[in-house]
Amino acid sequence: MEHRDQRKYIHQYKNYNIESRYKTKKADSVKYQNRQEKIVKKHFGFKHLEELSDKESSDIVFVICNQSNGFVDLFKQNKDPDWLFLLMKITAKICKTDFLVSKQLILTEICWNSVFIDHLKSYILTTPTEKNKNRQSNLEEFFDNCLTVCQSITDLFLKTATESLSSLIICLRMALSDIKNNCINIKINDTILLDKITKILNRFENLNSNTVMKKDNTNILQNETPPEDFRVLSIYPTPFDMKYQRPFLRPNIIKGAYQSVEHYLDVQFRLLREDFISPLRDGIKCYIENNKNCHEGRKRINNIRIYRDIQFNKEKVFVQDKLGYLINFNKNKKLKINWDISKRLMYGSLLLFTVNEFDDFFIGIVLGRDKRYLENGQLIIELISDIHPDMLTSSFTMAESEVYFEPYKCAMQVLQNLNANNFPMEKYIISACNKIENPSYLKSLPVKMFKINDEIPFNVLNDSDWPKQEKLGLDEMQYKAFKAALTNELTVIQGPPGTGKTFIGLKIIKTIIQNLYQKKELKNPIIVVCNTNHALDQFMEGIIKFTKNVVRIGGQTKSNIVKGYTLKNATKNYRKSFDVFKTIRSATEIIENIEHEITHLKKCKEFITQNAGILELSLLKNGMPI
Repeated sequence: MEHRDQRKYIHQYKNYNIESRYKTKKADSVKYQNRQEKIVKKHFGFKHLEELSDKESSDIVFVICNQSNGFVDLFKQNKDPDWLFLLMKITAKICKTDFLVSKQLILTEICWNSVFIDHLKSYILTTPTEKNKNRQSNLEEFFDNCLTVCQSITDLFLKTATESLSSLIICLRMALSDIKNNCINIKINDTILLDKITKILNRFENLNSNTVMKKDNTNILQNETPPEDFRVLSIYPTPFDMKYQRPFLRPNIIKGAYQSVEHYLDVQFRLLREDFISPLRDGIKCYIENNKNCHEGRKRINNIRIYRDIQFNKEKVFVQDKLGYLINFNKNKKLKINWDISKRLMYGSLLLFTVNEFDDFFIGIVLGRDKRYLENGQLIIELISDIHPDMLTSSFTMAESEVYFEPYKCAMQVLQNLNANNFPMEKYIISACNKIENPSYLKSLPVKMFKINDEIPFNVLNDSDWPKQEKLGLDEMQYKAFKAALTNELTVIQGPPGTGKTFIGLKIIKTIIQNLYQKKELKNPIIVVCNTNHALDQFMEGIIKFTKNVVRIGGQTKSNIVKGYTLKNATKNYRKSFDVFKTIRSATEIIENIEHEITHLKKCKEFITQNAGILELSLLKNGMPI
């Protein structure tokens, strides 16, 4: 973890701040407050500090881990020089311990404590005029301890050390120079100290130059012209992708604006495509190398699963209105897999078929994952490539990508269909504008009055009109998130598990429905997107409690409550007009007729290939010359 993320983690570790993880549970919060009241921080006295400084580093660690003894608070106080000497001696000992978390705890307190660093710098600059004989004799050890601490911070948090400690290191160098040139009474061997200073400053300088170079290289890359329009690239991997290791890529811009919508789409599409193809390429490469070096030690093949002796069945199957091919992938039943829990051959998984070590291949997608077929070593797939049926008579090697393809496929298709005319939130995503406007639907309302929890109606865009957080039953952070979501057209709400994100999301939707949809102010639907089917089911179960006008897209629900709200059930229950009903019935009949015709022709083909009987003359008329 690096600087700010590390700081946040250590800060939470230090304070045992479980309240922030369970804000929505009031009982837990009360228990936490009661515990905090019982923890009375003691005063860490100078005598205690002296005794601690003489202990071994492992013993010191156990003392500082006790949050109630007040040791860490010493860094927040402007103490006399004698205290500074002891604090740096103890901290330098901690830096030599193997207890990483304890080391991070104390170094984080120093690194982000500008008051302590400023206080330390002030004293260091006065050391050439130090009059105290005891401190004079210990200055070399003090400087060495300071540099040991700075070196440890640099090792753990290089970027933060560069920002926070550069001036401190320079102060140390200035003080040493001044003592050497002007102080007869202070004896210091500065050779080793100056060498440490030089090494630390060199690391700072290298980081800064690399950052500038990286920034320059990034700018050069961003201005390069792509070799082709990303929309002509296949979303599926090609044999060329497996052989060519360096596709045209530009880094994601994490700070600042993109040049245009096209620039953003091109960067994101190529990165997303390579994110999927790169592990697939590595897996194929490892498989080929293992086959070449079959007499030497074989490497473990990662990212792909290999299935050999794959046979295409003559039988074809209709699945969800798509024509699927039945393949035999486990003919001898050697694979012993519990298909109820296995992640192999999931619906939408990408498959590569080859007869020549993946010099060429064609692509299939898992179309059906029927357990009955799988237990018999069979699988239903959809062929993406246009393959002549005669080519399917061979025995193939099949590679399954362990990286699940379906979400990549959907995202890449969306990116290829976007352009400057239909790109949403361009102002924020492309131009990096940080001034968030009110939602457009609120601006157009003549009366912007909302009512929440049966409170008195208030103007949602007037900050002073809002009810207090206590009346809404929210804590401070939940209140801010709730308010932002209702008054901004773009809001990001994040937090660790248990902080009430789902609770707030449901409250936001309920408020919008009650104040805008039930009053007929809005008609277009709200779209809720979740990372997992389970998360979506949970969220929908919450929504159903206050509105039944909801539809779940996708058939992967496992919730009995949500099953009645799937798109399939919604279309069944929808009251269709006569014209709509007639059109659907007609289309259904056409599909059924085509399926019957395909089934009939398949049987005829089997008759021909097996010489099993005489065909009707009418079947041949389409192929006969007039």
